[in-house]
Amino acid sequence: MKTISRIKTLAIGTLTVAFSTIPALSTSAVGGNSDNAMCTRAENLYTTSRSTVAAHVATMKSDFATQMLRLTSTKADVEQKVLDARAAATTKFDEKITELKATANLTDAQMTAITKYETDMKAAMTIRLTAVDAARDTYRTALAETVQAQQKEMTTAIEAYQTALTTALTTAKEGCSKDSNSLTGLKSATKTARATLATTQKSSHIGDDIKALAATRNTAIKAANDTFKQTAKTLTATLVAVLNPSA
Repeated sequence: MKTISRIKTLAIGTLTVAFSTIPALSTSAVGGNSDNAMCTRAENLYTTSRSTVAAHVATMKSDFATQMLRLTSTKADVEQKVLDARAAATTKFDEKITELKATANLTDAQMTAITKYETDMKAAMTIRLTAVDAARDTYRTALAETVQAQQKEMTTAIEAYQTALTTALTTAKEGCSKDSNSLTGLKSATKTARATLATTQKSSHIGDDIKALAATRNTAIKAANDTFKQTAKTLTATLVAVLNPSA
């Protein structure tokens, strides 16, 4: 769950940082200044702001790549643990079957019953594990697609923000000597770009989507486990009746 939580918040945090890359543009800082001073101010904003936002965009895209790598590495770690647990369970089951077959004075019918129990239980196990694996694979595929869709949406939004910002900065820089309100216009354009980006940020949350995917996976796994438990209970009862006919 910690990994999923980071998936939901990592890129969002990067976008939030991007909101603060443009210095607060106070109209009082503009009023009364000479054209040269205002143009210098516009030139500085053009250089520093574009550079800062570009750096944050690069960081965000790097974070996105890290997210996908983390999903892959987490899958590998979980798969290994699952394989180890299944191998241990199979070994334990085989040991119990070996013990049963080593029981003294077993009749041919009882030995046949043990062999049938072994075969039927392993078949039931295979059915269960196949269903569980299918549920987990479906979840992982959908999770990756959901994360990638969010990344695409957020990348488009931040690039649009970057373009709008560059346009506003260029306009302010080129118009500084002609329009005393050029920096005020920059402030307004920047505010609008931030608001648009914030709207996309709010709508791109995938926490509920991930919870829904996990719930579907868990329901499928529970159904497979419940079916296996019932089958195992029936098979065990049948074997016990053969091994203990007088019980």
